[in-house]
Amino acid sequence: MKSKKLSSAGVQPEPHKLRRMSSDLVIGLLIIVISASLLVVLVNYMVAANKGRQALEVEADQYLAYLSKSMELPTWSLDDSTVNHIGDAFMTSEHFGLLEVVADKYKNNNIYSNRKSEETDLVLRSGDLKHGDQVIGSIRIGLSQQPYRNEMRRLLGSSLTITAVVTLVMVAASWWMLRRFVHQPLNLLMGVAEEMAGGNYDPRVKDIRHQEIAKVYEQLMTMAARVKGREVSLAAANQQLTTEIELRERSEQELRNLRNYLSNIINSMPSVLV
Repeated sequence: MKSKKLSSAGVQPEPHKLRRMSSDLVIGLLIIVISASLLVVLVNYMVAANKGRQALEVEADQYLAYLSKSMELPTWSLDDSTVNHIGDAFMTSEHFGLLEVVADKYKNNNIYSNRKSEETDLVLRSGDLKHGDQVIGSIRIGLSQQPYRNEMRRLLGSSLTITAVVTLVMVAASWWMLRRFVHQPLNLLMGVAEEMAGGNYDPRVKDIRHQEIAKVYEQLMTMAARVKGREVSLAAANQQLTTEIELRERSEQELRNLRNYLSNIINSMPSVLV
């Protein structure tokens, strides 16, 4: 048990490693900038996604109304070639994933049907085909969301790129500002403190530009003046004490000389025998 106590007592704790103020400021600023930027990107992405979805819904209604008019006469006259030509032209667009045209008079009902196999999540719309007041068939379309997703990815990528560029600019600007407005004034004050430690209690600094640094400098000068005054007082007291000691030693020496003189006189006198 004693050996354990000795070993534990003999181990000295490691010195506490001080953190750098500039590093903490830069890291804190980065956290704030990145968090705020990501929040803005997320909000913009959600707003753009909602608007894009609404725009896609409106676009689907517009396509349905346009195709209903375009397919009216070919469907009523059972013109397969015209229906196929119009359908194929629309299906070449990246926006279309499904197009079906049904004619009530057609033997298999489906006069045109085309679906892109890779498209699964579609915005669907359907409606009747009318010739006058007579319903002659129906049409069903599905708009692909892939172009919309691609646009959202491009928007997200550009937003993240802008965030990264802004972060890098902020890091560079923070480093420059800390070096100019923190490191240099602190080094200046450290130089003043080193001169005071070396005995120069009146260091002169001319290029102080900030009130905070000027106040610290004034406090250092006040402390230096007080230390200098105390040193002068101690030197005067020491000089006075030295003078008093010299006077006392001189007086003691004179007393010793007088005693020796009197002793010699007494010893030289002849003794009188009665």
